[in-house]
Amino acid sequence: MNDIFFCRNDILELIYQSDIQGSDITCPLDFYTTIKANRKFKFKFRDTWVSRDLNGREFNPNMNKLVSHTESKHRFLKNLPFQVQCCWNGVAVLNPNAFYGNTSIRFRRSKKEKSECSASECSLLCNDFWQKGFRKIVVVPKIRVSYMLKDAILSNKRYSDEGLFDTDVDEKIRYIHGPKKYFCKGLEAKNEIHPNNPGVWYEYSTNGTEVL
Repeated sequence: MNDIFFCRNDILELIYQSDIQGSDITCPLDFYTTIKANRKFKFKFRDTWVSRDLNGREFNPNMNKLVSHTESKHRFLKNLPFQVQCCWNGVAVLNPNAFYGNTSIRFRRSKKEKSECSASECSLLCNDFWQKGFRKIVVVPKIRVSYMLKDAILSNKRYSDEGLFDTDVDEKIRYIHGPKKYFCKGLEAKNEIHPNNPGVWYEYSTNGTEVL
């Protein structure tokens, strides 16, 4: 968990969704707000460096264009959990089995000696999950967390206005295979918080991307 503002029931919902979806990584959406000319606020997605959809593409900060993958977009617009290639988004429920055994996963930096793209440690965690066969990664869009109190306060109205899941679509995800590559933006410079390298399409698993 990052230094976020959250509601306790949201964390319980993440754990619940992790259980019913059988997912290995389960995330909310993290956001910030901007004020438009008419003084109305607008939610924008924050963790674009890490999150990748099932086309391997970055999430869009514009919540109306969040993902490029068609089925994911359909589920997102209905406020339903959807499958992704990677996420963190402020907090994640992780399958603990990935951290045990002789080939356990750890948070790490990129392997420069192997010319690995210098992605976020959270992106590399996703890639390692894929490599080790933990490939069910899910975003729960009705759960939203923020890094600033003003944004958390504004989100209260969204929670009161927004309904529950659309009942004409199954809440349970039907998992499909992941993309062969994902779009990676590297960060090499010191004391920087934004990627400073051009994006590249990077093959993140040598064991294929099938989801079983």
